[in-house]
Amino acid sequence: GLLTHFEVPPDTLAVVADRTRLKQVLLNLLSNAIKYNQPGGALEVHVLPSGAERVRIEVRDGGPGLRPEEVAQLFEAFNRLGRSGEGEGAVEGTGLGLVVTRHLIELMGGRIGVDSAPGTGSCFWFELAGSEAVPQNSEIGADAAERPSRVTDVQPQRTVLLVEDDLPSHELVRAQLLHRPDLRLITASNGREGVALALAQAPAVILMDNRMPELTGRQAFQLLSQDPRTAKIPVIAISAGADALPEGDGEPILWFRRVAKPFDQDDLLTAIDDAIRQRDAQGV
Repeated sequence: GLLTHFEVPPDTLAVVADRTRLKQVLLNLLSNAIKYNQPGGALEVHVLPSGAERVRIEVRDGGPGLRPEEVAQLFEAFNRLGRSGEGEGAVEGTGLGLVVTRHLIELMGGRIGVDSAPGTGSCFWFELAGSEAVPQNSEIGADAAERPSRVTDVQPQRTVLLVEDDLPSHELVRAQLLHRPDLRLITASNGREGVALALAQAPAVILMDNRMPELTGRQAFQLLSQDPRTAKIPVIAISAGADALPEGDGEPILWFRRVAKPFDQDDLLTAIDDAIRQRDAQGV
């Protein structure tokens, strides 16, 4: 088992954060602290002020610690803290937890880091803007229920269809769209399912990988372009940086744009926004 210690923060300490995102961040960090710990190791959580306007949350583990070169690569996609999926010390996982965690923290205006050295365990920490604590007996729920939804009042929600058989990529895209309540993500795990969902849901934009079972991205695109119900939906090609989408021997594919994996948030969202803007301008 693990020796756990949670330092209860004072009632006056609070942060400016999205409850769902903050919960996901803590679950990711606690999961890693357990996964990479050692038998009989320690797991600690501390919440403390950081300067006059920020709050720092630390998750400490009693694991083997990390070398400087491992720390430098921690927040890269598909990096599992230096552990492979095979052999002694193997750890299951996608290697995307910390990428998603950092993304969520940055969406909330915070920053994240780690202090670690071999033999000393690791301390993953993040800082968020502080806030005055809300009294527990306040009528928050009632007030919130009376307020109209800003999202639906301001702009309609658009559907984004992701056609991709790589589940970790689903996680990345979902994380990057979390702060966009005007975008609704639906997913398909192969080309054939993607075509069916496009016909059924009429998404505003499609994100399409090429190397998939059932139908490749190119074959799915051709089917979509031949059907008047889906022919005008902009399709953004997605692929690994070194895996360019081949055009094949037939007609050239008129992708709206290409975005390389792992996705840069600005590139992906800019491509989606530009595709929707063009479609709106065409009156589709």
